Amino acid sequence: MKNFVKLVRFEFNRFAPIYATLAVLTALIQLIGVFVTTNGYLRSVSEQKQSGIVNDSEIIANIGKMGMTDFVNSLWFLGPIMFCGAVLMLYSVFIWYRDWLGKNTFIYRLLMLPTQRLNILFSKVTTIFLMVIGLIALQLVLLYIENSLFQMLLPTAYFNYSNLNQMIQSSYYLMMFYPTSGLVFISRYSKGLLGLLVVSTVVLFERSYKIKGLIIGVAYATFVQLIFYAVYFMQFYNVMLYLFASEIFLISLVLTVVASALSIWISHRLLIKKVTV
Repeated sequence: MKNFVKLVRFEFNRFAPIYATLAVLTALIQLIGVFVTTNGYLRSVSEQKQSGIVNDSEIIANIGKMGMTDFVNSLWFLGPIMFCGAVLMLYSVFIWYRDWLGKNTFIYRLLMLPTQRLNILFSKVTTIFLMVIGLIALQLVLLYIENSLFQMLLPTAYFNYSNLNQMIQSSYYLMMFYPTSGLVFISRYSKGLLGLLVVSTVVLFERSYKIKGLIIGVAYATFVQLIFYAVYFMQFYNVMLYLFASEIFLISLVLTVVASALSIWISHRLLIKKVTV
């Protein structure tokens, strides 16, 4: 466990400068977006008044109120989230390949460490997963801050107040990150963790067998994905097969555990048998 924690800390420190930049960039762009959005809305209010409409209720009837439920679906809000997601997805692959880059290949030093090679896999997957959780937690804090800014910058009559649950429910993407059900949370994030394990397995296949390994890895990733859609396909094409939501959840959870165990086993075998010093 001690060696595993050291490896996680090491992997995190390698990416920390870029990770901090992503966090600061997300906060900065979204906060600037709040000011730009509120200024644009207030200009619209001013234009309404200049046209002779001075009654607040009439102005609101024309342009509506403004609040976080509108902002969370704007590019100012979603743009940084998508960018961070793309960077972390790329890094989930690069976190492996960077060890093979350079004159003094660092993977050799990792493989010679006095620890189980499986810890190398777990440390990389855990690092990415914790980074994702960290950005999701940061976004939760930013939602509160941005909502407060809207309340400060907009007159009370024009401010559309919304609580945290309403903000999340108003955005498809936020509902993905913050499920309202504990079971959905477990299902969704366990699949995310499985995704990271599968990506690592694909990389190790490629590193072990080159082009042939890449083909095998892509085929394996496709196979895992098809397994999860199999139940839905069966329900769609066979009306006699009907499963309750709870049953689908249990099947999905079992498949996630089985696929994760399979990915770990394959990765472990490749690290021991094929990826050599």
